Amino acid sequence: MHLSLKKFLKKEKELVKDIEKELSSRHLKGFLLLFTELGSSLTASIFLVIYGFLFDFKAMIFIASIYYFQLIIVELIKLLVKRQRPENHEANGVLKLKFTSGSFPSGHTSNVFTLAFLFSNYYLLGIIPTTILFSLAGLVALSRIVLGKHYIGDVTGGAIIGILLSFAGATIATQLAPFLSF
Repeated sequence: MHLSLKKFLKKEKELVKDIEKELSSRHLKGFLLLFTELGSSLTASIFLVIYGFLFDFKAMIFIASIYYFQLIIVELIKLLVKRQRPENHEANGVLKLKFTSGSFPSGHTSNVFTLAFLFSNYYLLGIIPTTILFSLAGLVALSRIVLGKHYIGDVTGGAIIGILLSFAGATIATQLAPFLSF
């Protein structure tokens, strides 16, 4: 591995430890443990189903197809990269489920950035709703670092991959729409 990359990864580990130590309030951690679940695949799936049945089934099918494509690609990347999670990472989440996938890229981050992009793009939302969606996505990404689940590079990669895959998926789906009745 290149020397400057090793230095960067070492600094990144130190920074994550410092952030977690500085923000070690029990109440903050409790809130973040719940908030970070906005990015979980289970929460996103439940949200998409409820949204589809209550508001816009057509949009849910469009968004869910791209979302699950993104999810599969992110999990494949995790299997290929095999980056270990931070040392202080606790293996259990809110539901006491074991994490089985690697650290890079952050799946929670990719999930929320994918959904933020797809909803703002599908409905052509204005600047304020789009800013709110991406701010929430950014806060979920930050929660992954503060909770010691990921490194900064993991959430940055997750955000970039989520946006790129959702852009690509939306572009492809829009081109296929006449044939698929989207």
